[in-house]
Amino acid sequence: MDLFYDLIMRQIPSDAVSIVQKILLSDVIEFGSLSFSDFLSLFNRSASLGISRLGNILGLSQEEFYSSCGFLQSVLFLKPDENRHATERIYYYHASFMEYMKDPGRSKDFCIYGDVLQELYQEIIQRLNNIHALSKGMRQIIVVCLIELDQVHDRINTSCQYHISLLKAP
Repeated sequence: MDLFYDLIMRQIPSDAVSIVQKILLSDVIEFGSLSFSDFLSLFNRSASLGISRLGNILGLSQEEFYSSCGFLQSVLFLKPDENRHATERIYYYHASFMEYMKDPGRSKDFCIYGDVLQELYQEIIQRLNNIHALSKGMRQIIVVCLIELDQVHDRINTSCQYHISLLKAP
């Protein structure tokens, strides 16, 4: 299967590989017992975090998100989440694809826990810092919101350090 997965990843245009990796990574990152999507949805309780919102967090338009996922149509598909109304989720035809993507020995440059992990964390932290900086001038922002943003920042840093330590482990 690894040869098949390698072929799929090599057929993705070079300028889209990083985007695809970030989408896959964002689908598997966990904060404690919460997935990345569920973790971020804690900060917007009025709406579920579907793939279109995940695309926004990654800085992708809906078209870019769907197009990027289209490169992987032989290993994944998007369908409505049965537990949430009006949202879609990423589903994999076989669990071995994400096992391949997580293992640097198997996926090599395509591993989602390599440089793309640090890049994604830096992008998210930068976006959170931008939001935090904008909110400082607004007196009516609820203090709890700012505390939650600081907690997100801390959890992302902790999670990043944990995943990097896994890569360095023998």
